[in-house]
Amino acid sequence: MALDHFSHRHPLMIITEVMDEDGEKGIICSGCQKRLLGSAYTCSKCKYFLHEKCAQLPKEIIHPKHLEHPLALFSRPTYRNQECICNVCHTHGWAWFTYNCSLCEFDVDIICAMEEERMVKHESHPHPLTVLHQKGTFECDACGTIDKDSSYFCSTCEFWIHKSCYSSPSTFKHGDHDHPLQLNYFLPYNNRRFKYYCDVCEQKVHPSYWVYNCDRCRYFVHIKCATSEPKRHEITDEESFDDPNIMNIPIVGEPMDLLANILNKVNLADNERVTELIHFSPDHPH
Repeated sequence: MALDHFSHRHPLMIITEVMDEDGEKGIICSGCQKRLLGSAYTCSKCKYFLHEKCAQLPKEIIHPKHLEHPLALFSRPTYRNQECICNVCHTHGWAWFTYNCSLCEFDVDIICAMEEERMVKHESHPHPLTVLHQKGTFECDACGTIDKDSSYFCSTCEFWIHKSCYSSPSTFKHGDHDHPLQLNYFLPYNNRRFKYYCDVCEQKVHPSYWVYNCDRCRYFVHIKCATSEPKRHEITDEESFDDPNIMNIPIVGEPMDLLANILNKVNLADNERVTELIHFSPDHPH
């Protein structure tokens, strides 16, 4: 069955497998510029090919990043040079199938537009989230950082989180702490009377961002810091000898020398009792 498509002047016929003149697979879709695999629409008179999905795209969509107006589908960007910058992934020089709002000059390439179709649920948020595979730079509502990543977006309330944050495990064992850490989607209410700081980077824990914590120890870690290397501090010989509160082990001499060293570091009011204990030995009756 022939398809009359707005993007091409000739009818398009569907074929089960696309091959070039040499019999090798490698034909590019004229709509999205990706390789064709399997069945596709083609023009028998021209070298014009479309994925089935690209050929059947809706003429108009509502995009979560531009809720004010619907976007219309065009075979090429509507500007004089027939190129645009995608307002989702920020790709420059896009010159193929594009969704456009003429009132706002808002453009979305069809690769980004097709990825909007997948919706997921996450327990951190009441609304469905849309998967955006194209990487974009934005401030994440989970970790509070600005970074470039694939993402999950809520078209209802503009909640937007990094893919890496979305994939954070509910429990986590950090090398700096003995107990498992629990993921919270905000600072627990019973901890909000005081300021808390991340035990890895020592920066403030924001009450609205996701955080790992141990209730037993009041140990808090930003979700980005949870994957960082544990802090290590090795005491040097100079630090050991200079600090009067550090005892160097092993101690050379009789076992009673260890007890004497310990008691010498204890400040007791009864000096006579300290002296008696220090000089105590089985050979000296008491």
